[in-house]
Amino acid sequence: MSWEFLLMSFVVVLLPGTGVIYTLAVGLIRRPGVLQWIRRAFAGAFGFLGARLATSE
Repeated sequence: MSWEFLLMSFVVVLLPGTGVIYTLAVGLIRRPGVLQWIRRAFAGAFGFLGARLATSE
């Protein structure tokens, strides 16, 4: 692979990623209800993984 291909691939991946981060920061995180929902989702996922680890062989 050439360095041009690698550079363009990096740009294609980087630009939408920064847009997503900006959208989350501006539109969603500032709303208290959404932030609380995100915390609950992470807590539920963490609890599920802990239970799964405890029941694994």
